[in-house]
Amino acid sequence: EEIATRGYALDCEEFVPGLTAIAVPVQDAVGKVWGAISVHGPSGRMPVKEAVTRLPALLGAAKRMADLL
Repeated sequence: EEIATRGYALDCEEFVPGLTAIAVPVQDAVGKVWGAISVHGPSGRMPVKEAVTRLPALLGAAKRMADLL
């Protein structure tokens, strides 16, 4: 529910120690989710603050993908 409200997901070493990830959904014009785009990186090089700076680029990529649906 929190992820849906926020519009993106963060994984701060929850599944893989040493790995941080941020992801956004790819949705069509009516809001149906078709997939997701994510960026992963070593937590030492991509802490949470750095991951969140990638959000605008991820959202743009998701929008471009959705336009193809």
